[in-house]
Amino acid sequence: MHPLGLLVTLVLAITLHFVAWKLLSARLPRRRVDPRLTFMGLPRELRDKVFDLLVDTKPTPQPPAHSIIPWSARLPVPLKRWVPSFLAPKPRRKKSVVRAWLNNLTLVSRQFGTEFKDALYRRSTFEFVIDASSPRHPLTDNPSMLCHVRYAAVYMRASSQLVGAFDPRTVTKEWLLQKRVFKAMEQMTDLKVMNLEIQAQGNEMWNPLWLWYYTSQAFKKNHVRQFDRIHFSLQSGTYREPNHLKRNAEGRWEWQCPKGHWVMDDIQGFEAVHSFCGHIYQVCTICEPPTVVEEQAQEEEGEDAVD
Repeated sequence: MHPLGLLVTLVLAITLHFVAWKLLSARLPRRRVDPRLTFMGLPRELRDKVFDLLVDTKPTPQPPAHSIIPWSARLPVPLKRWVPSFLAPKPRRKKSVVRAWLNNLTLVSRQFGTEFKDALYRRSTFEFVIDASSPRHPLTDNPSMLCHVRYAAVYMRASSQLVGAFDPRTVTKEWLLQKRVFKAMEQMTDLKVMNLEIQAQGNEMWNPLWLWYYTSQAFKKNHVRQFDRIHFSLQSGTYREPNHLKRNAEGRWEWQCPKGHWVMDDIQGFEAVHSFCGHIYQVCTICEPPTVVEEQAQEEEGEDAVD
């Protein structure tokens, strides 16, 4: 075929296809996109899935009050003595339990913020830090949120200032901060799981075991059943991970090893300090089975006790 004839045929074919497409598109009904379709126009189930993806299920800790270094601490040592006491700033707590961008999502609209908060409380674990500088509301500066919290983890920085006694021999069974925390826990009506970790910060007067003892004995008498675990840790680490207290199905406390094996039942009520020190490092018979010699020694001790 001549090249000119081929070109003319191609132009005619394209023209006929264009005319046919125009005629067909004119007869077919047009599907217009609704300009009012927005995120809030989606079904609630789809919106909840999107909110679940936005929410970070990993707990975000609340910094302690002393995490912000005052400006007077940056001065040279000779100049610190000349700073008047009324000018020295007091330690203050950093804001925000969750990330700042998550807080901004609550400002989109009232309905958007309500649904996002529902997903936040439903999936997130809220961490609260308690130390000697805790304010009047020790868990959070917004007490109205406590009734929505479902999963909580409390980190207690135990020190002599926390229990309110310089000498271990003058400690009482109840102290002011403990009562405030108990009152805040009673406001958690939707609570499902709550754990407490006690980090002992000892000094020359206070052995870390004493701090573990007084704080755990004060908190294990709390009647909130969802509060079911007490862990123990040290500020500078430990050579061996101690046992922890776990509330069983009957609501009684029992000692478990770090792997979750039952070690022994806890003494109900206020336990003696020497008994507590023995239980917290009691060897688990499942993780470390006794040898034949140890079993024979235990049997002999039992026979001697009978005689």
